[in-house]
Amino acid sequence: MAETSGRATGIVTPVVSPEEVRAMLRDGGEMALLDVREEGVFSEEGHPFFANSLPLSRLELMIRDLVPRRLARIVLCDGGEEGLAERAATKLASMGYRNLAVMQGGARAWAAAGYQLFTGVNVPSKAFGELVEHRCETPHIAASELKRRLDAGDKVLIVDSRPIGEFRNMSIPGAFDCPGAELVYRVPDRVPSPETPAAPAASSAPSPCATPACRTR
Repeated sequence: MAETSGRATGIVTPVVSPEEVRAMLRDGGEMALLDVREEGVFSEEGHPFFANSLPLSRLELMIRDLVPRRLARIVLCDGGEEGLAERAATKLASMGYRNLAVMQGGARAWAAAGYQLFTGVNVPSKAFGELVEHRCETPHIAASELKRRLDAGDKVLIVDSRPIGEFRNMSIPGAFDCPGAELVYRVPDRVPSPETPAAPAASSAPSPCATPACRTR
């Protein structure tokens, strides 16, 4: 394990290889793998599967929510040539985080080591949603069929389990927002009869996971 120093502060941060990071992800210990590139770059150019986006420009605003424990193991990565991970390590060290490391070569080195990069955001939850969809044989309804039923006056409960910010930005008319963890508590009160169709409407993971939850009530 090599070490790198912040130019101005002299703070020393360990440097770990992609192979070491992969081993860390599999050792069962607590770990946060944080990609400090801007979210658009993180999404479009690809990142390791379990990496979370923490843009350097918003680090101080987001880190407490993402990693509340200052002794948690943190590995920082970037694209490989920008020096963003080293700068992020210096900032985090000054904020009291002590268990820090930088992934050598960033995302480019991860890919060069033969490991896959994933585009988009919230990749693990989307993959989990697809697994649930496959295992539970989640039924689907086409947007055109849903609109036909609504236009015909059919009683259809539309449940949107996305974050409230996304829901407020864009949603299906008549839908109500309900966090996934609260579905089994709140949906039954909205359903006038067992025959009323309930249509979870969301992007990627929420809908496949919400539908089996609604069916169990």
